[in-house]
Amino acid sequence: MVAPSGPTPGSQRRVWAMGWLWAAVMSAWLPSFAQTSDDRPELATGDISLGSEETPVEILVYGSISCLECKRFHSDVLPKLKARYIVSGEARFTLRTYPTEPVPVALAGAALSRCAGRDRFYSVISDLFASQETLLEAAQSGAAARKMIAIVARHGLSPEAAEACLSDPAVERELQEENRRAPAIDRTPAVFINGRRVGEASFSAIEAAITAALDAPSSMPPVIPAEAAPPATAQPLVLRPRYTQGP
Repeated sequence: MVAPSGPTPGSQRRVWAMGWLWAAVMSAWLPSFAQTSDDRPELATGDISLGSEETPVEILVYGSISCLECKRFHSDVLPKLKARYIVSGEARFTLRTYPTEPVPVALAGAALSRCAGRDRFYSVISDLFASQETLLEAAQSGAAARKMIAIVARHGLSPEAAEACLSDPAVERELQEENRRAPAIDRTPAVFINGRRVGEASFSAIEAAITAALDAPSSMPPVIPAEAAPPATAQPLVLRPRYTQGP
């Protein structure tokens, strides 16, 4: 698995900063399209899950569009989880964003996938992961935003709506709230089964954790995704994961 930038020992804690950085990054990074009041997309808020809400097992994953191991998880592990547990109604899957470098790519991917709507969220995520190498290369020259906007256009989000999405304070607040609920994470993807961290993001490790949850439902009750773990810090405003030595 891939650790976010910065040192990752377990004795360290996450410190976040957002607000001004969102504005600075997005204003410098976006191409310019003419916008009207009708361009602002409808934002998909809250957790967006695959599978029934009535399942006994919640697979909660923190990941990032710019994370190489997250791409591998999405292409190799998630299809197996869908086939084995999600389609059968034994588990549901929820992805939350945990931005990794380059942060503008991670944030834009998180924002655009939400602005595409709940029904298209995971198809946009899949498309962005499929284009990850191209996007990371483009980010070095500042061209990633235009490429991402072209990708989401294939899912029905116009360039004007995409730019409106990336400059929308409501989108910023939604990503802040999503990350405010995140536990301390030293690497991505980070997988939780009913609120309990799985040691590695492999199918075999997740399968073992799901089996344990299904075999002992009374001792491992399902946890609502937002309550899977307490916030790692009381500091508000989430954008860039940085790590500092804890006390």
